[in-house]
Amino acid sequence: MNSLPKILLCTPCNHDIDRLASVPPLMLIPIAAAVEVALPGLTPYLGTLDTHTLDTYKPDIVGISCFSAFWDKCKALAKECKQRGISVIVGGPHINARPRDITTDMDIAVRGEGERVVPSLLRFYDTGWKGKDLAEIPGLLYWSAGELMESGPPEIIANLDELPIPILPKSFVRDGTLHILTTRGCPFKCTFCSSQSHEKVRSYSADYIVRYIRRHIKRYPHIDRVKFWDDLFTWNRRRVKQICAALNESRLIHLNYHVSIRADQVTPEIIRLFRKMHVTNVYMGLESGSSETLKHINKGYDLAKIHRALFLLKNEPFTLEASFVVGFPHEGHRQLQETFDLIRAAPLNLVQVFLLTPYPGTIEWTRATSRGVVRDSPDFEWYLLDQNVGTANPKQVLTHSIVVSEHLNRRELYHWLLRFRRYVVWTRIRHTLNLLLCNPRRFLLNVFHNSPLQRLRSLWSSSSMEHL
Repeated sequence: MNSLPKILLCTPCNHDIDRLASVPPLMLIPIAAAVEVALPGLTPYLGTLDTHTLDTYKPDIVGISCFSAFWDKCKALAKECKQRGISVIVGGPHINARPRDITTDMDIAVRGEGERVVPSLLRFYDTGWKGKDLAEIPGLLYWSAGELMESGPPEIIANLDELPIPILPKSFVRDGTLHILTTRGCPFKCTFCSSQSHEKVRSYSADYIVRYIRRHIKRYPHIDRVKFWDDLFTWNRRRVKQICAALNESRLIHLNYHVSIRADQVTPEIIRLFRKMHVTNVYMGLESGSSETLKHINKGYDLAKIHRALFLLKNEPFTLEASFVVGFPHEGHRQLQETFDLIRAAPLNLVQVFLLTPYPGTIEWTRATSRGVVRDSPDFEWYLLDQNVGTANPKQVLTHSIVVSEHLNRRELYHWLLRFRRYVVWTRIRHTLNLLLCNPRRFLLNVFHNSPLQRLRSLWSSSSMEHL
């Protein structure tokens, strides 16, 4: 490579929603680290892709990892880049589900994992990304003489420990939380979840996780909690034991850990491991209080397993979080009432309720397209797939959302979401007051991190780009 290009990596999102804007782009950070190791001297930047960034940073290449809800925005950004002569690489969940949605404003689409593919692409950048070179890299779609070409199926990274350990930018650990994604994929096949796009579940080893945490603590001593963003932290019980032992041996149990678990995996043994590991927050995707719905979504367990899990966890020193999904095609007032009753009776500290969104690549998407609820077309109104429709933004169900329920109209779903919202707000207030009394330091950190001032700081730091 004669000269090193300037590369900007970004994930389009809605910065009006804290949860998305404040979470690090965990799919892009490992790619940036892999580029730095494979091509010394080339340092990618993470930032917001907008006119200001393009004017100030002037990248040669823009890499976009995109969710389906922001595909319209992604297309507009790619067009802006192309008009400026900037090369565009796209990837992420939407491309994995619908790779042929790539437009002529996008040079290359990357299916699957990018840690090996992106460095390979950059090596050929000087030669103009010729078709003969791209054909040798697995998992690509690209344009050649105006025709869309494919280079074959993507390569799966069997051993994730071979990847370099990345370092999160300072802005992503400002509140003392270290974010980590240690597993790719999920062994279960819920009908609404896009994680099933990973054919094989793979995880980083306990040793890799310890080195990741230690490296960040050394650079950012104020870190006091670690949040695992895995779809399912406990998918392999033996691995949980190994992580617990490694954290204890490395004297890292002074930190607070946030983990996820399925209801049917909650056992006295797992609870003991959580205590030993110093877990403080346990998240479960319970989804529904209706037996019919649990069967419809292929959850793999029944209400009895949910009740048993809640019984085992109710007296434990964990903050219990759970999410629920409503508005499935078969659901009516009775099923939503059953879900509401479960939420109200459960010993939960934090609750989220979302309206079902049928994502491309899922069974619910196939069901919705067969009924004509959504159009299986590249020019579909992708912004309607906003995953934040629910108790956080009930009014959106009235206009800008997809409703797949066959028995509840928009107005009825809106009133149900308002009812859920009232209880969700109450549980959050109760939890916040308890946090204030039991952990004032964490309370103050949370207040600052979610304040309007912090939101402005997050937007500024993302627009001015972060150096890895």
